[in-house]
Amino acid sequence: MGDYGGRAFPIGWLGGFEEVDPRETPPTLGDVNIELARHLGSYSLHRCLARVRAQGHGGMLVLVPSTDALRLVGPAAVLRPKYGVLHNDFGARYRALLTRLLARSTALDLSSWAAYRLATDGELQQLHTEMEQFADLLADLMAVDGALALDKQFGLLGFGVEIAAPAPPTPYVYRALDAEGTQLQAEAADSGGTRHRAAYRLCQAEAGCQAIVVSQDGGIRLVRQRAEQVIFWNQLIL
Repeated sequence: MGDYGGRAFPIGWLGGFEEVDPRETPPTLGDVNIELARHLGSYSLHRCLARVRAQGHGGMLVLVPSTDALRLVGPAAVLRPKYGVLHNDFGARYRALLTRLLARSTALDLSSWAAYRLATDGELQQLHTEMEQFADLLADLMAVDGALALDKQFGLLGFGVEIAAPAPPTPYVYRALDAEGTQLQAEAADSGGTRHRAAYRLCQAEAGCQAIVVSQDGGIRLVRQRAEQVIFWNQLIL
């Protein structure tokens, strides 16, 4: 199911971002399914980004710590949505779907992502299709001018988002030369397109935020701050 194949986001970019919070997952599903849940979260993001790239319009996705959403999103905040949806059940619906997928996988004794991909169970395939539809909806929201803002549990915070972060105090951002981001190459902070510069400003101003920029030419850049340095990765493979 799907062509994601278990490819991971760069570990240095993931940092504190978890595609699933174990506290949201019934304990009876076990540790193996927590790992499967992370794969499903990565799969959803990969599918979303691949769809945005295929459509050729580019886009930007911002991931916000759930605890900071009320502070960071609003008409006078750093993230200013044209279409604000702070209070909705989007994230809850995703988590409910994820829980159903994990429960069915457990019932089928699917203990790995490889086993999940090869499964032919009709109920599981239907749930997987719903997960793909969720990812496609995210991609469609990214087509709106401005950024799509989610919390880190896939709760929808707004779309058509303007980023009102100030210019970074440093003239440099840093290109990661490895997945961990231990080897860095300095580049001018004012390089890149409008979306890239907005992502740099946001991540410099708010260390807990992360951003993904899809360029119209298909390039994908993952941005975050670490130790007061804004770092980006270009190695994502879809």
